[in-house]
Amino acid sequence: MEITGGESLKHLPSDVLLLIFGKVASHSIEDITNLKLSCWGFYYLAESNYVYERVSLDKFALGPLEWVTNAKPFLHRVRVNGSEEEEGEAYYNPDQVYKRFRQVVFLKRCRDTGNPEVLYREGLVNYSRETSTADVQALALHAIKTAAEKGHHDAKYASSIILMASVDERERSMGFEFFRSLHDKCLLRPCRQRVRLFIRLLWVRKEMDYPGIPICNPSICETRFTEDDHSLSENHEIGNMLGYRVYQRCKADFEVHLFCIMTLI
Repeated sequence: MEITGGESLKHLPSDVLLLIFGKVASHSIEDITNLKLSCWGFYYLAESNYVYERVSLDKFALGPLEWVTNAKPFLHRVRVNGSEEEEGEAYYNPDQVYKRFRQVVFLKRCRDTGNPEVLYREGLVNYSRETSTADVQALALHAIKTAAEKGHHDAKYASSIILMASVDERERSMGFEFFRSLHDKCLLRPCRQRVRLFIRLLWVRKEMDYPGIPICNPSICETRFTEDDHSLSENHEIGNMLGYRVYQRCKADFEVHLFCIMTLI
């Protein structure tokens, strides 16, 4: 008998289904939720750590996640005998409290499984806080780098800027490699815009320390941007790999300089 439609999925091995569910979750949280509701077998598979590590958080608004910032549940005024309570009187709405609780449980599960979007947002919030200590910033940077190594583009951009602004040569080299991977795929502009928007959503943020140590060697670079117009010269040989590498290093310095200015505006 020929098996068609959704029934065919149930006859696949569990490890194959897990790979499929991981792909589905990485594209749409709604689709993986619908799969979970279709049958108990799919529900248990979709509850695996593998799926939570890859689930997309696009439906969550860009900005600090609630459990990261320790935000309180929504407060709603209630009406008593047709009139609002006096100013300052506020009560927890049970529906909103339960919804927020479910979100917190979900996001914590994503964090515990190493979901790169959660690691990136948590890391950038903790790194950018004005009250963050050096130890907190080190842990936050580790979380951002972990997300970057898992392929998260915005985490790669944030890591590249932070690391290239470091005084440690090893960190600067790692940051430049992240920068190159985004530059070669023409992803710098969209990543810059999203990371900048995310940082600007924070109520209190720390200004980024930039020691001014260039990635590019100014003594041999012919494409060095000037401090007068902050623009890159077009004097580079794209066809020459060495020349292109030098151009990339020069542009990396420009990107760090530009991002530091943009986050202050």
